Amino acid sequence: MLVTNYLPDYYIAYLDEFDVDGDGKKETIVNYNVTGAADAGSYNSDIVKGDQIVFSVREDNSKIIPADTDNGFYVEWANGEFGSPRCCAEGIMRTRFVWRDNEFAPIYEQEVRYLKIGKGED
Repeated sequence: MLVTNYLPDYYIAYLDEFDVDGDGKKETIVNYNVTGAADAGSYNSDIVKGDQIVFSVREDNSKIIPADTDNGFYVEWANGEFGSPRCCAEGIMRTRFVWRDNEFAPIYEQEVRYLKIGKGED
């Protein structure tokens, strides 16, 4: 399923596995990018359960990361508010999702800012 869904238009950057819906079975997390993009494009992520994509995120340089529990996950992405989303971002946005009423529901969102310490000279 992974090959037919992503290739040849996208390449899979990495795969991860963790339980996102509390059923005791690990789902596959696919992080991918556009094949042959001159500027490297923007990474996106999908959650695959069996042979179905059950959740996708298409924000700039987005990724799905595990939560502290087996119910849900975090989506992280860079956006223009924190500088360039593809280089040297000054922070990220993070949204927490949980499995509730047979769907993934966002429960909170937060800004994560990076702190730079130093003279500010290059």
